[in-house]
Amino acid sequence: MTDFSRLTACPGVTPASGATASEFDTFGAQTGLTIPPQLRRLYEHCNGLVIDGQRGSLRILSLNEVADCVHNSQKLGTSGVWGYFPFTDLNDSNPHCVCCAGPVSGYIVRVNHDDIARIEYRSLGSFLDTICKVLEAPTAELDDGPSLWELPQELHLTTSDRTSDDVETAQRLLAFATTLEEGSTERADAERWAITLFSENEVSEVAQFLDNGDEYQRATALAKLSRITSPQAQSAIQQHRQEVRAFSRQVVDALKSAGLTVAEVHDDCPRLEPGTVWLNVPMFFTDRRSPTIMIDIVKRARELIALNTQGTA
Repeated sequence: MTDFSRLTACPGVTPASGATASEFDTFGAQTGLTIPPQLRRLYEHCNGLVIDGQRGSLRILSLNEVADCVHNSQKLGTSGVWGYFPFTDLNDSNPHCVCCAGPVSGYIVRVNHDDIARIEYRSLGSFLDTICKVLEAPTAELDDGPSLWELPQELHLTTSDRTSDDVETAQRLLAFATTLEEGSTERADAERWAITLFSENEVSEVAQFLDNGDEYQRATALAKLSRITSPQAQSAIQQHRQEVRAFSRQVVDALKSAGLTVAEVHDDCPRLEPGTVWLNVPMFFTDRRSPTIMIDIVKRARELIALNTQGTA
């Protein structure tokens, strides 16, 4: 979208006046963010707006409000790696953010206060176009049609309709991830977004996380691969499941050899007695190549049994 008048002409939309050069300068000085051209044009057109209609409510924040959000995030220790510009308010503390830095500059990420951040739109233009389509939908479809509370995403983890730019961005994200601290939120974000942005042709790039990713990255990779019907994707899933099952059997043998009681195994996770203690094998699978992994698992199992026994005493 380059014609922002379409948005401001939609029913229920009340725009503010455009931002001045002075307001842009103040914002830059306060936040250190460099506003991408398309985002700047939006704020030149209207420095915030309110949408209040039958299909929901949404606010696009003013530059002053965005600056406050950035400062609050910084106080909480949020990294500036992605240059988040949080510009929406749906009254749920989960703002949409334009990325102003890094390989995903220009993409829209939904930053959830109680969940992971998800990359959802390729650009501000596609995000605003989605809003317009919601607001312009016939009122006859009000009950079953889209709403601002559940905006249709442009990018889903389990879809593969990707552009060449998406794939190139994914490759840059993986390269960038290697420069970030291992185990950091930012590195996990970069890898997870890369998986989302890959098409069905990049099976090997996604499948690598089945081998070297943590529990959550493996789950993300499995969700992506499960929707790809190619023999390569299905083979990668089958091989991974066989490896997890074999590792689970090794864990059970180690637990039994240590004198612990394994009552049952469900989804490759053993239940220990006394009490009801389930051991999360996928969590340990990440470190399966460690020479002390079985010793570590037995130690953790004893700790969990002791804690469970104390809690029921």
